Amino acid sequence: MTTVEAIRGMGFHAYGYTCDVANREQVLEVARQVKEEVGDVTIIVNNAGILRSSRLQDMSHQDIRRVFDVNILSHFWVLEAFLPEILKRKKGHVVALSSICGIGGVAGMAAYCATKFAIRGLMESLSEEVRELGCHEDIRFTTVYPFYVDTGIAPDPQFRFPYLFSAVSPRKAANIIVEAVLHNYTEVSIPKPLMFCTQVTRLFPDTVKNLIMDFLSRKSQKRKRYE
Repeated sequence: MTTVEAIRGMGFHAYGYTCDVANREQVLEVARQVKEEVGDVTIIVNNAGILRSSRLQDMSHQDIRRVFDVNILSHFWVLEAFLPEILKRKKGHVVALSSICGIGGVAGMAAYCATKFAIRGLMESLSEEVRELGCHEDIRFTTVYPFYVDTGIAPDPQFRFPYLFSAVSPRKAANIIVEAVLHNYTEVSIPKPLMFCTQVTRLFPDTVKNLIMDFLSRKSQKRKRYE
């Protein structure tokens, strides 16, 4: 509970709960505790995620299931627990952490990419459902697409120009997310210009896109050297 202690040390109230978000029953139970001890939740941040970096044919079915349980099904359980009250109050904000891997597939990360693509679909669909209810002006949705945040979850992405693709600190990432919520951004990448770059890149034919990725990737340079 280091984060809770840090917040309290700044003179604010803070509460902490331990929960396996992949376990629906635990999520619903913690949601009940939160409502009793804290009150209604107005901002949801679905941030839980794990990474199994392995080619699909080398992944066990247990690993695949666990990645989906944590990375995407947990979003559904948290929304099940807290979204009804937001809809009832017709006011709130839902934030979901996807990834740049939710925009473009990456070799060796098929299960992870699939869950991050799913988050984008979930958020867009949910936003449309709320729009049809007529309360979309006061219930907002923000999907976040980080590239490489220095949390230890992912290995060095191995790009040729590290000064352009360097790791972002958790604090800086959090500041970008808070800014996105305050400005009601629908989507934001970390770093922010990366969303535009990925969208432009995908306008090109696959051969051009592949050449760009091979040029940027240090892994591709090593592979060509040994071929």
